[in-house]
Amino acid sequence: MGKFFAFLFFLAFILVLFFIPACKKNQQEKPYLGYDYFPTEPGKWVIYSIDSIAYSDITGTDTIRYELKELIDSHFTDNAGRPSQRILRFTRKSANVNWKLSDVWFSTSTESKAEKVEENIKFVKLIFPVRKGKIWDGNAFNNLGAEDYQYNQTHTSLTINNLTFDSTLTVQQVESFNLIETKNYKERYATGVGLINKEVIDIETEVNGTIKRGFKFNQNILSYGE
Repeated sequence: MGKFFAFLFFLAFILVLFFIPACKKNQQEKPYLGYDYFPTEPGKWVIYSIDSIAYSDITGTDTIRYELKELIDSHFTDNAGRPSQRILRFTRKSANVNWKLSDVWFSTSTESKAEKVEENIKFVKLIFPVRKGKIWDGNAFNNLGAEDYQYNQTHTSLTINNLTFDSTLTVQQVESFNLIETKNYKERYATGVGLINKEVIDIETEVNGTIKRGFKFNQNILSYGE
């Protein structure tokens, strides 16, 4: 009888050794969703440099440069009962000038997507899980017409203004080229930070390449914190 109980104890010990690694393996294989590319914690802020160039075949070229600060101010519940964030946006002409509140935007992050309301227009900025090549309609909740957004780079390192980010993604929002028109809209996000870069090129040109009208916009991160 003693040998029988010893055998059962040995068998139970072997089963424990077998199941512990299996459980650890299942825990390790839990899929990464990418929620940290779109932070929602109040107190987080990012400062950007803004460079905007407007082209007109009538009035010429106009260049504007300033700094923008986005601060996640507080949580609230939206009309659909979802936790959302209030984002305060401040601008200043240079680092030597005080910040001035310019407008308020809103964001909502769910299990499947990240939304942002910009100037009262809602965009689907990201979808989860983050996967290279995934496509979705960024204008699904506005009346601007369907626009395919796509992850064309994911989980790559990137350096902007001497700030290095270990894991970033790129969302290609608009991409259209021909002999007289160029449209290229993209945004880049970093884990734990959110948006770190926005590039927009929307111009019409002569056949020889001379810009007739349109605009270019570049938004680059300068610093961040909480």
